Amino acid sequence: MSLLCWNARGLGNPGALTALQTIVRKFSPSLVFLSETKLYGGWAEGIQRHVNFQNSFHVDCVGKSGGLLLLWNEDWEVSVKSFSVGHIDALVQCPGRRQGAAHVQERLDRFCCNQDWHNLFPSVRVINGDLLHSDHRPEGERNSETVG
Repeated sequence: MSLLCWNARGLGNPGALTALQTIVRKFSPSLVFLSETKLYGGWAEGIQRHVNFQNSFHVDCVGKSGGLLLLWNEDWEVSVKSFSVGHIDALVQCPGRRQGAAHVQERLDRFCCNQDWHNLFPSVRVINGDLLHSDHRPEGERNSETVG
């Protein structure tokens, strides 16, 4: 299982789309959150097809700023509760549908954990990506036991 969160700073140019495709091929995330896509309407669905995700939810940009895109594969359950130009509030249930203490709910725009969480998931690592067409680093979370 892996996740990707990236402030894309615009996906309307071929270089940024190529960078996204490269990251998705390299890390094979099963859920992706992109901010500052600067996309609207059908453009978001085009990105979904280019990176081969079965499901998506997007919030259009306003003028030349903003834009959010959440992409996930069919093995995830995602239920969008609310959204605005600045957020997507979604209940995300990862594969395996863990219950009780193993059930994890986390914000997708940052990664943090306490010792108890780390003890439950010792193989999870945060990977800060390279600066590709952006002044923000894409972040990912990978569980080496399930990804290999």
